Amino acid sequence: LATLVERSRQMSVQAQRLRQHHAQATSEKQGAEASSSADEARRQSVLEERRIAQAEREAAQAEAERVREARRRLEAEIAGLAADVERQRGRLGSLHEVRTQFADFEEGNRLLLQAGRDRRLTGILGPLAEILEVLPRHEKALEALLGPHLQGVRVQTWAEAHEALAHLFRSAQGRATLLSPMPTGEGTWGETIRAEVAAQLGDLPKELRGQVEGMVLDLVRVPEGSHPWIMNLLADALVVSDLDAAQTVARELPGPFTIATLAGEVVTHRGVHVGGTPAPQGLLGQRREVRELEEALGTSEVGLAGLREALSVVSEEVAAAERAVEAAGAAERQAELDLLALEKDLHAARLEIQSFAAERTVAASARAQVDGLARDVERLAREKDMLV
Repeated sequence: LATLVERSRQMSVQAQRLRQHHAQATSEKQGAEASSSADEARRQSVLEERRIAQAEREAAQAEAERVREARRRLEAEIAGLAADVERQRGRLGSLHEVRTQFADFEEGNRLLLQAGRDRRLTGILGPLAEILEVLPRHEKALEALLGPHLQGVRVQTWAEAHEALAHLFRSAQGRATLLSPMPTGEGTWGETIRAEVAAQLGDLPKELRGQVEGMVLDLVRVPEGSHPWIMNLLADALVVSDLDAAQTVARELPGPFTIATLAGEVVTHRGVHVGGTPAPQGLLGQRREVRELEEALGTSEVGLAGLREALSVVSEEVAAAERAVEAAGAAERQAELDLLALEKDLHAARLEIQSFAAERTVAASARAQVDGLARDVERLAREKDMLV
């Protein structure tokens, strides 16, 4: 019994230690559980941060691809427009070369024009074709009306025309057409004829007037002060729709008149008909092409400059979008690292909680044994008292 009593005392001491250990294990387990709960809350927060970072990265990638596509479209548009500009410059350069050298003129006219350009001959003002401008639909008619006179060389006076022809004769290099205003006091014929033909057109039947495009002097545009060079040439000239209309109008007019069709056929009061295979592009068409090319080239160059400026802006947007993708990706990677660290902490906390739980179980089992032994000692002590 004494041994049991001593053993009971020892077990009581051990039980007290076990209770303290159990309480400590319980406290530590509760602390670990609280820490684990905090880590789990932090984990959920980091998961949300990762989700937001992923969404921002995907949005940034979509925006980056959008601006890259915009840049690709601009680059393609710039390449196409730059090719057009080079083509226009090449064609314009060729036309300017032809124009500068008067390569599309007959030999005699070309010789005089080059001599005037180089100041080897005075009084040469330039070719007639340089001052004429009509709508494209009237070009063939005007070229047909003027014929070889379209290549004519303008001079101011008859004396200058005489000197130019003498120069050409001395050089023995072909023939030329010289054009000048009529001398003062003798230049009213053109104005009189123009007025007469215009009045006669007004007397035509209404259905026939509808096929008349107009008097050529009303259709052509020339620089201010240039009318004297074309007044007598074109005073009786008019443009109609087609050859049938030309012949019908010719029957109604007393003459003089020169009628041209839009296709380039000609009927005159002398009974002359000119026509046949459509003529290729003439001087008027070439000069119109130069004007149109110069205008188109100017527009293209402005457009090209604007596109290049837009490309610069879009390239900056691409760079900004790529930086945004990188920043969002870095934020997402950081969230992944934070999540991995928290997962590691949570795993360690779970292991610690399991360890504390095991210690509590061991302590509880040992305490139960001590409590049983204490009960046995008390029982034996009661039996001893009963025997005494």
